Amino acid sequence: VIYGIKVPNNENFYKIDFNDLYHLFKLVIKYNPKNFIEIGGGFSSIVILQALELNFKKDNVKPSLDILEQNNEYLYYLKDYLKKNLINNSFSFINLIKTDLYVDEMYGKKISLCTNLPDKKFDFLYEDRTDHLDTKIAGDALKIEKKMSKNFIICVDGMGSTVEFYKKK
Repeated sequence: VIYGIKVPNNENFYKIDFNDLYHLFKLVIKYNPKNFIEIGGGFSSIVILQALELNFKKDNVKPSLDILEQNNEYLYYLKDYLKKNLINNSFSFINLIKTDLYVDEMYGKKISLCTNLPDKKFDFLYEDRTDHLDTKIAGDALKIEKKMSKNFIICVDGMGSTVEFYKKK
């Protein structure tokens, strides 16, 4: 339980890291993003959605959450998990998107990118996807950041190579 929010377990997801979820929840509450993109869903999706729901109750501005997932089976489990465990308006905030990854080069390094990032202005990107087999660096945030608002937030979870690459750019 985080801030009184239940995070139901699901054996189809990776292990729960309550510390990460707690900090993610706090970030969403604090910055109150309205256009959120999550690349790689799971337990974080329900925490993000419940934080967006709390912010919505305060300001009555409907947020959106685009969740990109590269594995069809995992996407199915995620959709089922969210339907079973969400309350109130939260499910109407979601756009679940199947994506694939491709490898490109950026700043002299091999990076992986999602094939179909939505073409809209996000104010928060949460990257927590599975690495590509050919590279552990995800370049999605750097690819889209120039088109985002000046207060664009990037949060990367568990992807050390990506974090180090972003720090240098």
